[in-house]
Amino acid sequence: MDISKTKVITITLTQSCNLSCVYCYEQYKSPRTIRLETAKRIIDREMEDYSAFENIEIDFFGGEPFLAFETLKSLTDYMKAYDVDGIAYPCQFFMPLSVGKEKAANAQNITFPKDVIAEEYLDKTCKECVIRSICPTCFGSNYAATGNIYSRDENMCRLTKITMKARSFFRAKQWELGQLHLTPTEEQLLLRAIIRIQEELEV
Repeated sequence: MDISKTKVITITLTQSCNLSCVYCYEQYKSPRTIRLETAKRIIDREMEDYSAFENIEIDFFGGEPFLAFETLKSLTDYMKAYDVDGIAYPCQFFMPLSVGKEKAANAQNITFPKDVIAEEYLDKTCKECVIRSICPTCFGSNYAATGNIYSRDENMCRLTKITMKARSFFRAKQWELGQLHLTPTEEQLLLRAIIRIQEELEV
């Protein structure tokens, strides 16, 4: 992709952050968040005029953008992925280019959960996983790999476990160096979670 022909739009979802990264350059964090309608207007306005570009990239920024998860989710629902024939798909993972014509056509009939995934839809391995309650999932990646939005892509699952294991290790190091500013209750919860992830999570 030619970067010079790409229109890049950065939308700050929130100025808030729940981390304490030692390398962070943002010194003026605040609880302020963007209104959903404001973000939609930005996207609509930027999409109206991109004749000088071949591609559009939309980046969500913060703070920690996932603290504004409901806004993020609403914006991704607002935007669709369109194929060359103009047909809209939930995202690029569901397009014929990614999964073939038959699976792409079947994807049009998928009903996505509006909130948490119901217990009966979870994989057995997910039900028994120590990070189940905080594990992200990508329906598109699942569908491309398994044909089912609820059946985890094994490679993505392993990558997530490695990431969680590494993050908990670095969080422990931050605690050890006194870089975290937590209440006694928060500290106990964090340390219990770190110990559990390090001891019980199998990669």
